[in-house]
Amino acid sequence: MSTKTHPLSVTHLVVGLVFLGIAGSWALNQTGLIDPEDMTWLFPMALVVAGGVGLVAAMAKGVRGRRPQPELRSEYVETPYEEPLRPDYTSDLDRKLNEAEKTTVIATDTTPIDTSDENKENDR
Repeated sequence: MSTKTHPLSVTHLVVGLVFLGIAGSWALNQTGLIDPEDMTWLFPMALVVAGGVGLVAAMAKGVRGRRPQPELRSEYVETPYEEPLRPDYTSDLDRKLNEAEKTTVIATDTTPIDTSDENKENDR
């Protein structure tokens, strides 16, 4: 069974080391192993060490990242770009209109309907 590794993230490495330096400095101060006066050089030392590790990691990543690119297979043929066709929303408009005319019911009674309030009162 082979294990796959992910690429090195130098930024995450350096930030993690800075966090460990801050937490370690705080822990050493809280346990009484170092005096508060020693904190003035311990924190900057953690930053310098994290920066140095980051530089070494970046250089190692840069050297390892310069692998030759694989060659393209000879079957590869570049095709020119063609703009996609726009949909034609009116292509079946005539068909829809003909279907609507066949199914439309036309009223033959053309007598107007009186909806005034006077007629309603007279009906009572």
